[in-house]
Amino acid sequence: LSWPLQTDGSTLHYIAYLITEHGFVPYRDIFDPNMPGSYLFHMAVGTLFGYSALAFHMVDVAWLTAILIVTWLIMKPVSRTVAFASCLLFGLIYLGSGPYMSLQRDYIAILPMATAFLLVTRRRPMLSRQFTHFLCGVLFALAASIKPHMAIGLPAMLLYNCLQDIDGAISFKALVKPCIIGGFWALVGFVVTAAMPLLWLWRIGALESFW
Repeated sequence: LSWPLQTDGSTLHYIAYLITEHGFVPYRDIFDPNMPGSYLFHMAVGTLFGYSALAFHMVDVAWLTAILIVTWLIMKPVSRTVAFASCLLFGLIYLGSGPYMSLQRDYIAILPMATAFLLVTRRRPMLSRQFTHFLCGVLFALAASIKPHMAIGLPAMLLYNCLQDIDGAISFKALVKPCIIGGFWALVGFVVTAAMPLLWLWRIGALESFW
């Protein structure tokens, strides 16, 4: 909690501070080649908890805790030992990287992607197939709003979910309908979520500079 802010985290936190506290318009008044989702994340942290290094690292620890909980739930079906070792290893590697790695963009994107993986591997009866596809689209759009290429995992999650829908009858014909329906709902979730940062940029007059 006493680490200083460094590298990308400090830059993004400062830009978020300029936006929220001084009315700067991103991409127009200050240029940085990051996606708007990164700014929105740091703006949320600063607005809710302040822009101090302590608040930054408290959110960092909370985010790590959430990732470790999801990791535990994903790995627990293998065994409790494997789940514990997975959490311990990831936590040690992350914290062992020091302040340089704190709230890096790739690290922030892990949580929505891991949550999507948890949804499709441990799907609950209360969640319909279409709603699961929709949520996967939403979660991967959140990750893509930070780094666009993070969306590459969505087709894999979609296919995995569809394989569960056909109850093991693996054939191209059996997969067509579930993939079309699932792909539609995943696309709806993805597009709706991905449009929100762009609508924000449009509202504050930053969309043209962003393009």
